[in-house]
Amino acid sequence: MPEQPQHDAAFRRRRGINWLTLGLTYATFYMGRYNFSVAQKSLSDEFGWSKGDVGWILTAGLWVYAISTVVNGPLTDRFGGRRVLLVGTAGAAVGNILFGLGSFFGLGAKSWLLGYLATAFAINNYFQSFGACAIVKVNAGWFQLRERGVFGGIFGAMIQGGRYLTFAVSAPLIAWLSWKWGFFLPAALLTVMFFVIWRNVQDTPVAAGLPPLDTGDDSDDVVGRVPFSYLLKRVYTNPTMLTLMAASFCIGFSRQGLDQWMARYFQEVHKLTPFSLNFQLLGSGAPLFGIAGGLIAGTASDRLFGSRRPPVIFIFFLGQLLFFGLLSQAVGPWAALGAILGASLCITACHSLIAGVASMDFGGKHAAGSAAGIIDGVQYLAGGVTGHWMGNWLERYGWGNWAYMLMPTAFAGACLMAAIWRADPRTKAVAAAA
Repeated sequence: MPEQPQHDAAFRRRRGINWLTLGLTYATFYMGRYNFSVAQKSLSDEFGWSKGDVGWILTAGLWVYAISTVVNGPLTDRFGGRRVLLVGTAGAAVGNILFGLGSFFGLGAKSWLLGYLATAFAINNYFQSFGACAIVKVNAGWFQLRERGVFGGIFGAMIQGGRYLTFAVSAPLIAWLSWKWGFFLPAALLTVMFFVIWRNVQDTPVAAGLPPLDTGDDSDDVVGRVPFSYLLKRVYTNPTMLTLMAASFCIGFSRQGLDQWMARYFQEVHKLTPFSLNFQLLGSGAPLFGIAGGLIAGTASDRLFGSRRPPVIFIFFLGQLLFFGLLSQAVGPWAALGAILGASLCITACHSLIAGVASMDFGGKHAAGSAAGIIDGVQYLAGGVTGHWMGNWLERYGWGNWAYMLMPTAFAGACLMAAIWRADPRTKAVAAAA
């Protein structure tokens, strides 16, 4: 397909500014959300809370995230990605500040402090939920369908920097000083990004003073403000979208079940500290392997499967199953590290294609926010189960069951992708043109 006229130097430069700002913003979102995973053991040690107790904080945050995306997705489609991203960035900064302030409050009984921190984390996650909807919405207006797999992989590489900073900066900061600093630092970075977004991000090429872009995703028949009925039909009556939601549930359980507990797994099972080599390799390796997964998956879907996502997602779901099996048999920290890094690659590959690319493809640029919202929401609905309930299970039965708990959803996700192997968002557009 020949390059569109809009892809001249001015377009590429302006899109690059937009895209880079969004990537850096979401990296700070990640840092302000995954900081809990490296702080939870400190919370247990300081207040005598079990894994199930601190898991309530995680469950509260992830379930609020899940519920709010259902509302925030359509809001994003109505009011534009730039506006809601500004709201989300400001609110996430406030949520992190409130969580850190919990260390100063004399709230009496520790149960009250647990409730306060759960509320603060829920506030943080409510505003964080605007991030994915807004970023997918904005990118849907700047990228053609044939470009989205590759650029989605590169974008995933950028946001993995937030996970890296969580281990490389937040974890040592918590060990040196206090867990509160693991929340104050992301709040400061989010505040900076608020002003960077204000200056640099525009919703569409037209808003940036450029010609309109034909994205090729069968969504250009809608003119003006998008009717709510269109969003409902596009997202909730499409069998492919419903299957992607189910697959996103599987990803949510695997992703949060691994990411939120792996730091504590190394601290308790292998007795590593945030300054240990293996711990830092985990912190740098998980994002790097995640970056590789996103790039490989995005490129393969565009170049090998003609911009169809389900076949590639299927392959990486099977990869998750393999690495969880290896983790279940890992004896030492190096074997466990290798299995976790492999699983992280496969999980991020699936996540980047389902949440970041397929939601654009099948939602179209007009419903991309709604599609991303519900797909992300279902994922975090599953993630909430990995909070209190998984923590309680680990507290009672130990870490030997951890990997086995993650395997069923990987298998189910592969089955779901096999069911929509040939799904293609261009089918209707091609038929109409013919």
